[in-house]
Amino acid sequence: MLNSYLDISTSPNFNVFTEEKEVGLTEPGNPGAFVRIRLGYGANIGEQERKDVNFTSYYYFLTSSTTDTEGSYLRIIDDPLAGRKEVAYTTDSKVVYKIADVPQYDGTGDIAYTGRSVGKIHSIKLDNLGSGYEKLPTIKGVVPADGFKAVVTAVRDATTNKIISIDIVSPGQAYSKPEVVVSTGLGSGLKAVADLENGIVTQVRILEPGNYTTTPELEIIETDNKMFFVSDSIGIPQNVSFVANGSGFHTDNTIRSNYYTPDVLILDTFELDAFRPGETIEQRV
Repeated sequence: MLNSYLDISTSPNFNVFTEEKEVGLTEPGNPGAFVRIRLGYGANIGEQERKDVNFTSYYYFLTSSTTDTEGSYLRIIDDPLAGRKEVAYTTDSKVVYKIADVPQYDGTGDIAYTGRSVGKIHSIKLDNLGSGYEKLPTIKGVVPADGFKAVVTAVRDATTNKIISIDIVSPGQAYSKPEVVVSTGLGSGLKAVADLENGIVTQVRILEPGNYTTTPELEIIETDNKMFFVSDSIGIPQNVSFVANGSGFHTDNTIRSNYYTPDVLILDTFELDAFRPGETIEQRV
């Protein structure tokens, strides 16, 4: 149609035009003329990052024409399968999540997911097992996920090499029992306490400034967890060396040439406060 072309407006009166529209350089009515709209990327100037759509209805009409499009429009509907979802339960190979509406299509192809765990720790995978341990190391806590962990920076006095303050860059969230630890830095001795309010770090108080030749990097970990390393070989005696052989073992029954190694038992699948200190645990077969 010469001198008339398809146009798009966000108003039923056709007087509000969207910046997401793109019109071809060819004169309307000629081959190669076009108008198109790309939603979810803001102004049509080559943006690649997804953005929020400002309108839910986009009306299309013909300019300079007696053709009535009868208020026809495109309705923007959120895809029920896309976006952040609440996971109902998981298995080793599947994730089941809730959706607010039933999709209008079955869909084909692959669906990609990215996730972030919030809540209890299910399992831990070690990237580096280490070596040379004489006893099992202790797990003090875990670093929360990005968006939940607090970010702090230490301020060092270059004259005294003391840590004089700890600034909060991001207060984090959902903390229960935070602890300030030094991740890197030449020196030692820093002790600090993180104060909480509704799970958010409000300040970090220095108890002992320590002595550091470089400014240390700090992490605020979450210690409200119970995790233990398990090994079949670490801590088990390999041999015994007698310092003094002694004598008279055949007559003194109070001194016996037997070697006993203590056993460390780790109980699994029970409530943490199920036992009181000093209670006796009995295993029956």
